[in-house]
Amino acid sequence: MRPPSLTLFSLAALAWLLAASPVLAGNLIFIYRDASGHTTPISSMADVDQVLPPTVTDADGKTVPNTAAARARTIFEAYLNTPTPYRVKSLSFDLTVIVSDDVTRPQDDRGSWSSGDGKTIQIQTWDSYRALSTLAHEIAHTYMRDKAGRNPTKGMSAETKYGPDKKHFVNETTTPETALSEGYAEYHGDRPSRFQSPVNNSKSNPGAIGCVGQGNLKSFTKESATTAGSYTTTDWKDISSAADMWASEAINAAILRDIAANVPQGASKIETFITAPQTDAKHYSTLQDIIKQWVAKYPSDGDSLARIIDANTNFTMAGGDLKALTGANNYVDNQRAGFITQLKGQSPCDTLPKLFAPPAAGTAGSSGLGTLFNSGAPSSPAGSGGTAPSSKQPPQMNNFK
Repeated sequence: MRPPSLTLFSLAALAWLLAASPVLAGNLIFIYRDASGHTTPISSMADVDQVLPPTVTDADGKTVPNTAAARARTIFEAYLNTPTPYRVKSLSFDLTVIVSDDVTRPQDDRGSWSSGDGKTIQIQTWDSYRALSTLAHEIAHTYMRDKAGRNPTKGMSAETKYGPDKKHFVNETTTPETALSEGYAEYHGDRPSRFQSPVNNSKSNPGAIGCVGQGNLKSFTKESATTAGSYTTTDWKDISSAADMWASEAINAAILRDIAANVPQGASKIETFITAPQTDAKHYSTLQDIIKQWVAKYPSDGDSLARIIDANTNFTMAGGDLKALTGANNYVDNQRAGFITQLKGQSPCDTLPKLFAPPAAGTAGSSGLGTLFNSGAPSSPAGSGGTAPSSKQPPQMNNFK
């Protein structure tokens, strides 16, 4: 039997459907850029062995380890032996990842970054220790742009986003827009479960966000508005400004992580709000914008969101501001004052289990979610705390862009 012929109407409808529907390419294309800027496509470890041999012959004719290539080899080993990373297949374009040893490019073009259109990612070889989390971080930037149609920092210059030195650090205070963009990327780079069936990642530290108020997040930095590289360092527990808390990528990332752990369907709801199509006329810019949309759609989550926000911002929000953000709820209306007295100044890793613990007999009710929080191991210490000004460069550089 001959198949029914397509009418002009159905052909037009099919053409419209194809034009309206994104083509899900989602292939990863790897490229190596050497110290002189020469690029070579990489599709297998055989390519890596040819371009970056594990051993070389020295001036005395001895075979020695190729230390110059070791970091790039580590990255490709992690990437090529890991199935397609989180959500790459759902991108509407192929994604090119450049692993770079290039020292000829301008300083601003080094480091790890994703391009303005999201179609190219560069990984500098100094990120080899946390290669998979760095890739997941940059893919998250691309994913946000592709699905939402824009990034919260769209139109902002590098100086506006990151300060005069155009760099940013996980424990730095920048802007609330930058903090959301980078915090979402840090949230996705936080653990290797963001990859399907990850290989043993011992050579590529998953880069856990860690505990706010402890380890490398014990203190936070703020760059001078006029002097590049000059920072003031303050212990997290001594930050009195809620605005500064919301302008930290680490705190945005920790809030997202804790929402995923403590709010029903938290992880999937995060993706729903983050990837909702945005326009220049109507869009979210900060995590607080998303929280407002969240509470409007899921008002029963407001109680849990308020607890998570308070724990990570050290109860710095005024009561009226927190209520305006998370709505009227049992925590804000009945429990918050007592918790401030008991818990202010303590790390969220310590306070969240208490904030979500079932109430003792005879006390006001809680959210009833129990202690679902799992912080992960804190990262290595990050220098001195205290409130005295310091011009010391922050210890952990996330030169992601």
